[in-house]
Amino acid sequence: MSGERPIVLEMHNVRFSYGSVEALKGVDFNLFAGEIHVLTGDHRSGKSTLAGIISGQLKAQVGTISLNGKERYGVTPMDSVDREIGMVYQFPKIAPSLNVLENLFMGRMPHFLITARDMKQMYARCRELFGMFKIDIDPNMLGSKLTEGQKEMIELARVISLGTSIIILDEISSRLTPPEMENLYRTLTTFKETGKSVLYITSNMDEAFRIADRVTVLRNGVRQGTENIRSVDRSRLINLAYNFALNRDSAPDEKPQLLFINRYDESIIRDLPTGIILLDADNAITVKNPAAEKIFGHSGQANEKRRNPVDFVEFLSGHEIEKRSEIIEAVTNRRTFSWEKLTLDGNKIIKLKVFPLRDEAKTFISTTIFVEDVSIDYVTKEYLLRAEKVASTAELAAGVAHEINNPLGIIQNYVELLRLKPHDADEADSINHIQDELNRIVEIIGSLLSFSRVKQSPARMINLNMLLDEILILVSHKLNEKHIELHKDYRDSDVVIEGYDNKLKQLFLNLLANSIDAVLDHGTITIRIEWNRSARNAQVSIVDNGHGIPPEIRSDIFTPFFSTKMTKTNTGLGLSICQHIVELHNGLITFSSDPGKETCFTVKLPR
Repeated sequence: MSGERPIVLEMHNVRFSYGSVEALKGVDFNLFAGEIHVLTGDHRSGKSTLAGIISGQLKAQVGTISLNGKERYGVTPMDSVDREIGMVYQFPKIAPSLNVLENLFMGRMPHFLITARDMKQMYARCRELFGMFKIDIDPNMLGSKLTEGQKEMIELARVISLGTSIIILDEISSRLTPPEMENLYRTLTTFKETGKSVLYITSNMDEAFRIADRVTVLRNGVRQGTENIRSVDRSRLINLAYNFALNRDSAPDEKPQLLFINRYDESIIRDLPTGIILLDADNAITVKNPAAEKIFGHSGQANEKRRNPVDFVEFLSGHEIEKRSEIIEAVTNRRTFSWEKLTLDGNKIIKLKVFPLRDEAKTFISTTIFVEDVSIDYVTKEYLLRAEKVASTAELAAGVAHEINNPLGIIQNYVELLRLKPHDADEADSINHIQDELNRIVEIIGSLLSFSRVKQSPARMINLNMLLDEILILVSHKLNEKHIELHKDYRDSDVVIEGYDNKLKQLFLNLLANSIDAVLDHGTITIRIEWNRSARNAQVSIVDNGHGIPPEIRSDIFTPFFSTKMTKTNTGLGLSICQHIVELHNGLITFSSDPGKETCFTVKLPR
C-alpha cells in the first residue's frame, strides 16, 4: 500500500503524560491516503490520547508530527480544521436546545443574519448529507429529542461536510444500532475510495477485520505493531491487544482479566487463544470456548449457553486429570488457585487456574477457569514438520537455481559476443543494461544457492561485510516495499571470522526481518560492522527506529515460541534460533531498546 498511496500523516516518538502517568511512550504512527486504519488496544492503552493529539485537542509533549510532508511540532484545533482533519468524539457535541439543522451548521452559519435563500441552501445540503447516510430525521427536531445513535450520525455528517480529508472516529460503534453501523461502514468505504483517510478507534476485533486496511495495536502507551489486516491472525491480534491470558507472573488480584470478559461479548471469547470455562453460581458450565474444547478433546458447538448446563464435577469425571480433588475443592470453596503443570488424559500437560469473580461488595458472582496447553511436544512436532518442508523446499530451490545457472551462462556468452560487434551509442547502452541485469540475476541466484544448502558445510573463514551484502540482496524487495532508509556503517573494511556461513546468514536474515517488521514506512535501519580490538571479537549491530521492545517482555524474547507479532506466519522461533546460532559460534547476542527511538541487537563473534 505504501508504494501506491502517499503518507498524509506521520508521527515519530510521540510522548504524552498526564502528570506522573505516561499515556504515550514514544509512539510512531502513519496514515496513508485512501485507507481505513484501525487503532486498537485495551482500556488506557493510549488510543484516545493519540487521537486527541492528531485532532489538536492535546499537544504532544515530545515528538514530531508531519501533515502532508510538512513537519509540525504540535497541532491545534484550528490547524486540524485548516488541514482538513475532523474527529467524532466518544461524546457527540450536539446542543440540545438547537434543532438538527442548526447543529449541523453550528459554528459555520453563512451569515450572522440568515436569509430565506441561506436557509434553502442549508436545507438542500442537509438533505444531501442525510441521503448519503440514509438518515431519516426531521431537520427541525430538537437535539434533546435525538437518540445517541442519531447524534453520532449527525456529528459525522457535520465533520464530513467540513471538507475533511482525515476523519477520526473514537469508539463510535458502541452507540449505533446494527443498521446505523451498516450505513457507517458504507459511508467510510465511499470516503476512502475518494482518496481520503479514516482513523478508526475500536476495541471490537470484528470491526477491524470488517473494514480495516491496516491495524495498529497500542498497549500501555507503546505501539506493539502495525500490519496489513490481510496478514493478521485474529487470535494473535487479540492476545497482543489484551494482556489477560495466563501469565507466569500473575498477581493475586486479577479482576482486570474478568472485567475484560464481562466487557466484551462471547464472540470475543470464542477467538481467545487461551481456554476459558465459565461456571455459574451452582458450578455448572455456562460457557466453554473452542480453545478449551480443543484441550479437553470435545467436539460440537463450543461456547454456547446450554439449556441443561453440565456440572463441572461431572465434566471432570470424564477425564483423567492430575490433582482432580484439589481442583474441585478450589471451585467448590471459591478459592483462587493455579497449577503450573497438570497431566490431562495421559497425553497433555496443561496449566490451569481457578478464579472466582466477586463484585465490589465481595459478593460471589461466578467462577472462571483458565486453561492452557503447554505440551511443548506438540508444538515441537509441528515445527519439525515445518522444518522438514523448508529443507525440501531449499533442496528444490537449489536444484532450480543450478538449472537456471546453465542458460544464464549461455546468455552471458552471447551478450559478450554482441559487445564485440560495432554498435551505435543507444545499442551499446542497451547491451550494457542487459549485462547489468544478468549480473544482478547471477548475484541473486548465488545468494539463494549459498543460503539454501541443507547440509551444514565445515566452518571456514567468512568475510562478514560480504555476507551481510549478500543478505541485503535477498531482503532488498522488502526494504523497497516500505521505503526503508538503509545505512551501512562498515567501520572496518574486512571483518573476517571462522564460522558456518549458512547459519550466520540465517542469524542476520532473522534479525533484519525483525527490524523490517518493526519499522513503519520510511523508517531507518543501520547495519554496523566493526572489530572490537580490545575484546578481540567481531561486532555486528542492527539498529532500527521501530516500535521497540516493552520492558515487560524483554526477559522472554529469546524464549522458544514466544511471539508478539500478529501475523499468521510467525512461529515465535526467530530469536531463539538466533541465540542458538550465536552460541554455536561461542559468541554473545545482546539488545537494547528505547521505544520510539531505537532498538539495537548486537552480535559479538570471536575472531
